[in-house]
Amino acid sequence: MAGCYVHPQVAAVGPCRSCHQPLCDVCAVRDSNYRMRCGPCERRAARRRLIGGLIGAVVFGAVAIVGGLHYRRVAAAAAAAEAVRRANEPPPFDYGVATERVTKLCARIQQEPCDRRAILELADAEFQAGDHRGVLFHAAAFFKKCGDFPRLRWITYEAHKQVSEWKQAEADATQLITSNPHDADFRGWRGLVHEQTGDLEHAAEDYRQAILLRPQLRDLPINLANVYEKQGKPCEAILPLAQLVFYAGEIQGVAAVRSRILGLEARPECAWSVGEGQASLKRPPNENVFLARVSINGAEAGTFVVDTGATLVVLSTQMAEKLHLNLEGAPLLLAQTANGISTGTGVVLDQVGVQGLRTNHVPAAVSDGLGPIDGLLGMSFLARFELWQDGSTLKISTRKR
Repeated sequence: MAGCYVHPQVAAVGPCRSCHQPLCDVCAVRDSNYRMRCGPCERRAARRRLIGGLIGAVVFGAVAIVGGLHYRRVAAAAAAAEAVRRANEPPPFDYGVATERVTKLCARIQQEPCDRRAILELADAEFQAGDHRGVLFHAAAFFKKCGDFPRLRWITYEAHKQVSEWKQAEADATQLITSNPHDADFRGWRGLVHEQTGDLEHAAEDYRQAILLRPQLRDLPINLANVYEKQGKPCEAILPLAQLVFYAGEIQGVAAVRSRILGLEARPECAWSVGEGQASLKRPPNENVFLARVSINGAEAGTFVVDTGATLVVLSTQMAEKLHLNLEGAPLLLAQTANGISTGTGVVLDQVGVQGLRTNHVPAAVSDGLGPIDGLLGMSFLARFELWQDGSTLKISTRKR
């Protein structure tokens, strides 16, 4: 073998693994694996190892720092979520004799979170015991995991009211209206919340719609009349009260309602609300309805069916066009008629006449669901008069004072 590149007179024992120059035992530097390098190459390798180690240490440190920060963020988020859960969790409650039942129902919900019967039973048991926060806690968990459940909102609506959470109670009622727009109760529930919070305009709107859907309601006409008087519209209060008297008959308290109506009608500004005149309508042979020739705004309109089941006077779309009624911007209504619920557009008729009867400022609806008839003579006209039936004759006259 050739001599060492530093000591040519000494035989080389091997080449440098980096630069391949021959090395003697004196010049050879061996690493842990007994591989040889010359001095300069070993120093360069050592520097590379040092730099690599430093870089590795920096990278490891950075990873450790980032990992630690991430862990702390995750831990902080988990702690915050747990704090929110504990804050929202209702305080311990003494259910008394219902304790065992509530405990069993909670266990059922744990096993089957979307069991509708179980959540209803649990919410009802908690509400009856007075644990309104418990109702809302378990219902919120159910809604989040299982979606909306209108029947459960019946209970959460009442629970929110009990703890004076009016906006949440309103939201529950709105959800219920969305689920079933034809249910008068839900409109009434939301109206009660609006009245409680002083939002009289929306309270009146919901009460009116509820009464349109179910004219025989006993409580909401009083609520609506009260709201009208609070709004400074005492004359508007007469119609819901008059309809209540018509449907309620001789129930307790109806005399006070009659007295209230007469007091309102006696006010000078309410003279327009009083129906005047008299008429006698004959039922056609082989018919079970009364028909009336009706004039609207001084013009002959057509033949209307007398319908005490309709809250409003209802006109066909064709009749509204014939009378040139302006429906632009008019509100949409759901109204109960003898044929069921129909959709209409709300209007106010300046005058409605039947034979010798006349009355002014009559709320009405325009609907295209009346079939061949011209319209319905509903309670917004009839409730301003006294009505009684004598065999096949319907007599209508000015209300007695």
